[in-house]
Amino acid sequence: MKRSALLSLCVSAALAAASFACGGKDKKERPEEPDAGWDAGLTEEDAGGADAGPSDDAGIGGDAGEGDAGEEEEFVPKPVPEGDGEHLSACFVPSEWPSVSFDKFAKYKVTPASGDEETSYEYLAYDEYASGHAQTLWVELYPADSMASQTGTFDLADEPLDYASCTHCVVIDAAESETSEKFYMPVSGTLVLTEVSAQRIAGSLKNVAMTEVRLTELANHSIVTTKVEGGCTTHIASMDFSYEPPEVPAHVAECYVPEVLTAKYLTDYIYGLTTEGGGYCYETMALPDTGSGMPFVDLFIEAYEEGTGTFELHSCQAAPDTCEKHSVLIEATMSDGSMKTYMADTGTMTLTALSKNLMEGELRNVHFIETNGQKDIYTPKAGSSCSAVLELLAFSSKDAEED
Repeated sequence: MKRSALLSLCVSAALAAASFACGGKDKKERPEEPDAGWDAGLTEEDAGGADAGPSDDAGIGGDAGEGDAGEEEEFVPKPVPEGDGEHLSACFVPSEWPSVSFDKFAKYKVTPASGDEETSYEYLAYDEYASGHAQTLWVELYPADSMASQTGTFDLADEPLDYASCTHCVVIDAAESETSEKFYMPVSGTLVLTEVSAQRIAGSLKNVAMTEVRLTELANHSIVTTKVEGGCTTHIASMDFSYEPPEVPAHVAECYVPEVLTAKYLTDYIYGLTTEGGGYCYETMALPDTGSGMPFVDLFIEAYEEGTGTFELHSCQAAPDTCEKHSVLIEATMSDGSMKTYMADTGTMTLTALSKNLMEGELRNVHFIETNGQKDIYTPKAGSSCSAVLELLAFSSKDAEED
């Protein structure tokens, strides 16, 4: 049984902003860095290529044609349970979970059996308290064979207290910082599964007592589970959970970008000015909740010529000399990791400041076409009808987040 690490989660992002698309860890192999949107929703095989994505927050996505895609409902951390602040401070979890916990940022993934890997179903949800403590809940199913029935009622006391060998696994990862976290697994209670399929999961946890465990990753990426004697405990009296894929606009499902990109959609997460190959590059992202099904969009504004002014944008095929001096590129990634690249073929880039320490200006009426995606070539993709429009984006590296 080969299961990779649950460790080194992107907890800092969950603590800083619960809507950040932090990568959960697939137990089949440990990614070296967080995915843009976890491997949520369906596998590529299940979805027929395009991933509908998970549902972190119902209602996210909007109408891409109106430019509202990706607009998020504000997430408000839960208040600290009355009288439970001391337990939360020491254990990073409440002593008793309210039934409305883990009702945001749900994700779901199905991994078909392949080679020495077993079929798995993984449900993941986040929670956070106003104290700054963040929690992640896993419900992971590992049937003995792909034909095993997954619905029914399961006594968690029958499961080994061992992450590497449990078949109906319930795990909570809780943290107060990216370097301080605790793991919990059940010693008793009931898992009820009413639906398990490639696209949906639903069920509940009843009277689940969980104890603190230590999960240690070995060199071969297997996990050793050790009960923490005298450690913390937590209890879930009753908690329902469910996931179904969100509706994604048809253009996004096909092209991985909204038809209309708005400034609001692109300015939540700014990397700012970097120097690259002797030029200047400003990078900004659209990073919606991973469960929204909306893509992670990374936009690059690049200048490889000194000086300010207004510059016409052209595709590299139409004007290679011009595109090499001023270009705007997009990398759009769906939650299954598939990517499309785009390049501006019309529109203007105005630079009002350009130096080692400052890059600012605006983009206006920029039209993007899909490219073949080869690095530094960006030729138009033959037969593609995918495109996107950015009507106006003012940018300044003064807005960049500090490292």
